[in-house]
Amino acid sequence: MENRVMNNKRNYFWNMIGSISSSLVSTILLIFASRLLSPTSSDLFGILYSLGQQLFIIGLFQVRDYQATDVKERFSFQVYLETRVVTIVMMVVSTFVFVYLNQYSVEKTLIFLPLVLSRAVDAFSDVFQGFFQQQERSDLSGKILFFRSIVVMASFYCFLVGTHSLLIACCGVLMLNVALTFFLDFRYFGAVSSKLSLRLKKEDLLQVKCVLKACSPLFLSGFLITYIFNEPKIVLDRLLSAGQLPVGIQRDFNILFMPTFIMSLLLMILRPLITDLSRVWLRQDYQQFFKSFSRLILILLLFGSMVLFFGYLIGTEILGYLYGVSLTAYKVEFAILLVGGILNVLASVIGNMLIIFRKQSNVIIVYILTFLVSKLMSTRLIVNFGMLGAAYSFVISMAVFLLLSICVFLLTKKYLNEG
Repeated sequence: MENRVMNNKRNYFWNMIGSISSSLVSTILLIFASRLLSPTSSDLFGILYSLGQQLFIIGLFQVRDYQATDVKERFSFQVYLETRVVTIVMMVVSTFVFVYLNQYSVEKTLIFLPLVLSRAVDAFSDVFQGFFQQQERSDLSGKILFFRSIVVMASFYCFLVGTHSLLIACCGVLMLNVALTFFLDFRYFGAVSSKLSLRLKKEDLLQVKCVLKACSPLFLSGFLITYIFNEPKIVLDRLLSAGQLPVGIQRDFNILFMPTFIMSLLLMILRPLITDLSRVWLRQDYQQFFKSFSRLILILLLFGSMVLFFGYLIGTEILGYLYGVSLTAYKVEFAILLVGGILNVLASVIGNMLIIFRKQSNVIIVYILTFLVSKLMSTRLIVNFGMLGAAYSFVISMAVFLLLSICVFLLTKKYLNEG
């Protein structure tokens, strides 16, 4: 019993450390880009990193959420690994198609490709982290995230200081990220299991298809919500290219958006709790399940309220100091973005409950409708109100996202009770 308590503490500690460090990567990289590059190059890095995150969702295919809650081990790790190889190939092919359709310049393409490939390496690492979490070794997942994040941030800074070249920095990070896969993922996996093969076996193809089919609703949901997050940035990039907005506005929006993005990654810290809830649900201890779920929502509401309060008071001042730019004129916009971030986290937790119920397909309509709302209003709001319009676009989308998620959750719960 004592050993189990110690293991749980170790798992939560390293999972928290790894999740926090991982969530800080995009923030720290943007700080370095903002301070060491020109406003134009900083704008470019901001939008390309966001688009890389969009393609990263294809590589993940949201299999991690399904894998981590597969406590009965319906599929073996080998099947999950082979599935990840397939999704990474899909990610890389999609990248080339995206570059071709958008007619990127040679410079933009050369910077974009190593960024995306580095995220593909992260996607490959994620399947090992899912295995460790499934085996109740979230401490190993956390260690991988922590050490990988530290190396990526430190190397990006060193390459920028040494070369002042965004291209060289992105290529250098890619090479180090590949090396970390051998030093971290393979080494930790070898300490837990001896079975590992990267070859796609014919006899596993049917199971790989089953995993992809089961995770398709999760993937579509994840892809759409990431696109909704990126929609204001995409509109800003388009208007910047057309000369309708001042240089630096993309950088400023990305800076203001960072705390909101980090809040969404709060769910990474809560992943062990989600797995624990899966076990409670399987035991059919429904009273304990909904009690724990309610407690989780309350914690998130309290945390979100604190973030909003202090964010409005001193948030833009702190961000301006960190990034070396003046942001005090954007206090209202920043507060609006934080509200949107809180709404997104709450909706995402509800979505995770539907995964536990194995009713993840029910939530697709929520993402589709939220996506349509975002597409219909973003350009008009940003053209008319600039930065404030981008903030309005995001918070309205997140409000729709949460309200629809609550409706689907209640309907699903009612259906399960009747069944």
